Amino acid sequence: MTSDFDRIKERLDLRTIILQETGLQMKGPHLDSCPFCNGHECFSIKDTQYKCFQCPDDSSSGDIFTFIQKFKSLDAHESLKYAASLAGITLKEKKKAEVKLSSKERIFMEAAIYYHLHMLDNGGKQYLMEQRGHKEDVLRKMQVGWTDGGLVEHLRKKGFDEIEIKASGLAKIREQDGVEHLVDYFLKNVAIFPHFEDSRVLHFTIKDPHKKLKYQLLEKDRIKDWRFYNQLAIEKFKEVIVVEGENDLLSVLDSGTENVIGLIGQPAEYQLKALQAACRHKHLYLWLDNDEG
Repeated sequence: MTSDFDRIKERLDLRTIILQETGLQMKGPHLDSCPFCNGHECFSIKDTQYKCFQCPDDSSSGDIFTFIQKFKSLDAHESLKYAASLAGITLKEKKKAEVKLSSKERIFMEAAIYYHLHMLDNGGKQYLMEQRGHKEDVLRKMQVGWTDGGLVEHLRKKGFDEIEIKASGLAKIREQDGVEHLVDYFLKNVAIFPHFEDSRVLHFTIKDPHKKLKYQLLEKDRIKDWRFYNQLAIEKFKEVIVVEGENDLLSVLDSGTENVIGLIGQPAEYQLKALQAACRHKHLYLWLDNDEG
């Protein structure tokens, strides 16, 4: 069965598309100038492949999809869609596979929803919108929440048992009058930030309006894929702004800028390694506090 890639390649002529997209002309066997490095007499087009003899290795050659991806600054899926539109081909949307969440992941998601429903209660609106100046639509988008001490009871009502709730890390044992009770890990009346990646919550962090509490979900209790707050921005954008805290990140989003991630404190070694691996060909802008940390 012919793939979408093959159908589009058969329909499009690489030379025609490159001339059309760049506005350049052929000068003998080469393009006027390279659309990537602007070099002369170095960019050739042969059948379904192009090659530049002056570009760095990561953009020196490729096919119609590689060219569109690099020239239009698109990701692989977006370049396929753009090429399909040029070829007059309608792509069939693939149904996303249903994500099966573990018990812990389901608890994390339920907790994020619960906290978010209380976002503007008991001082939440005063802190998040009046004091910090965040826009409500940004707070809704990021599912920011507010704690009230009732999460454990809520999770019980949702059918989770004591072992599951305790194992999630969102609850802890407190002894009172010789009796052990399962209570919320996060204390009452603090802003809480669920850290999403697609349909999962990986981590929770908090901000105390009174600046007395400075803790977050323990590293052992986070979903192991967590690296940054709003970490999907790394995949979506060619340029990424790096900030420290949750309010820093929300302030950037308030301005209408979405290509931002949060370290949540000073960078850990695994975060530096993650940036090195994911951002080798991206631009990073560091917007960090000018303090000792």
